[in-house]
Amino acid sequence: MHHILLLLPTLLAAPAPQDFNGDGYDDLAIGTPGETVSGLSGAGSVVVLYSNGDWLSTAGSFAYHQNVPGIEGGAATNENFGRALAHGDFDGDGFDDLAIGVPGTTVDGLANAGVVQVLYGSPGGLTGLDDALYFLNAPGVAGNSQAGDFYGSVLASGDFNADGRDDLAVGMPDSDVNGKTNAGQVHILYGSPNGLRTTDDVLWNQAAAGAGQLVEAYDEFGFALASGQFNADPYDDLAIGVPGEDIGNINAAGTVHVVYGSASGLSSASAEIWHQDIGGISGIAEAGDGFGRAVAVGDFDDDFIDDLAISVPLEDFNGLTNAGGMQVIYGMAGGLDAAGNEFLYQGSGLPGSAATGDYTGYWSSSMIAGDFNGDGYGDVVIGSPLETISGKNSAGKAMVAYGAPGGLGGSGLTLQQGLPFTASAAESGDYFGWSLGIGDYNGDGLDDVVVGTMFEDVAGYTNNGSVEVFYGPPATGGYQLWYQYGSYDNFGMGLGR
Repeated sequence: MHHILLLLPTLLAAPAPQDFNGDGYDDLAIGTPGETVSGLSGAGSVVVLYSNGDWLSTAGSFAYHQNVPGIEGGAATNENFGRALAHGDFDGDGFDDLAIGVPGTTVDGLANAGVVQVLYGSPGGLTGLDDALYFLNAPGVAGNSQAGDFYGSVLASGDFNADGRDDLAVGMPDSDVNGKTNAGQVHILYGSPNGLRTTDDVLWNQAAAGAGQLVEAYDEFGFALASGQFNADPYDDLAIGVPGEDIGNINAAGTVHVVYGSASGLSSASAEIWHQDIGGISGIAEAGDGFGRAVAVGDFDDDFIDDLAISVPLEDFNGLTNAGGMQVIYGMAGGLDAAGNEFLYQGSGLPGSAATGDYTGYWSSSMIAGDFNGDGYGDVVIGSPLETISGKNSAGKAMVAYGAPGGLGGSGLTLQQGLPFTASAAESGDYFGWSLGIGDYNGDGLDDVVVGTMFEDVAGYTNNGSVEVFYGPPATGGYQLWYQYGSYDNFGMGLGR
């Protein structure tokens, strides 16, 4: 039996997404993909915490998994229910819904083909009523499941056709395409009054999503996903990380594929490719940079058009190997533009001091954007989960870069365990900052930062994981620490985004 422990905050704050019960306060979904359910190791679960108007509370909290009565499917070993999460109002009823990646599910005898479970919001919060399973072998769905697709390992939502109902992008970077190992695919499902529909879904590989692109082994198309409005139209656009892409003869330098929305949804005719060898982009594409392992979207210069932050975790600079940082490309009326782009790293736009092996922005969930200080400019939090802290290898940290009239940079803030405004101590192998989330959990108009530490050891349990909520402004707005009891649960590996 697992129990959740809450350390009460000193103060509190924030605004953003996932309001599952429509009370005006955001709620928090926490993926625990390693949890044992009914004796099945790695079956996974998702814990949902609801706001009481002051902060997140255990009141009404619930743990969902595939053995909960009414939930479709059934729990199985190593399904990893909760490995990725995304919220959106897919049926347009005013209550946010939750998409849950279950990438280890066997589909029609195909191991690790994967499914996505969707739970719909209501006045009472998330419910298993009318829940739905989505997978590539379902009738009418574009494409077919394959063993090892890991469908649902990456998720993002956005309203790509501006019809008032959110749509869902499902990434499967491990999917093989035309015999090309781990080329990767992205599946697009559109919202409707009845929830996500499959009648006009689209399955994209790199060649299908943009003219002149090739499907190649180990590109990992769909490794990271984020939506936003990069131009002056009302349609959400989609950024797709392709960190294994070769640039000419430069192996695994990485790219980001951007597809723009329209009245009929995302259109491959509008696709753009961004990388560090494009004219005007600062930096140089190098082998193994991993450009695009994480992406985040926000209006960093407050011009009412979204901008794109891209992690480059294996970037070398100043004699440092794999130090990492992030490339920022700004949106304009006509879309993303190289003008004014910048590369930020620790010591230059990001707080701290860069070192070899930091791998800043390493994982697809290691970057998130929001307005954490309420000044109207979007900010970015980027995790460095493999970073050594006070001699503790891979203890990890996260850094806030604040927006300003000229864009990101300038003053920043470091979040790491062991600081006076945190509730936990840094330990080797914690991976603090592996996953990041955002929400306004007390309705004060400031975004709050959620940091997952998926390998945290707590109360004698190994790798049970923890989640720390930093209420805005971070460092002064108060905090909460959440965890549950169970070794290898990886509590917080998935966070609602």
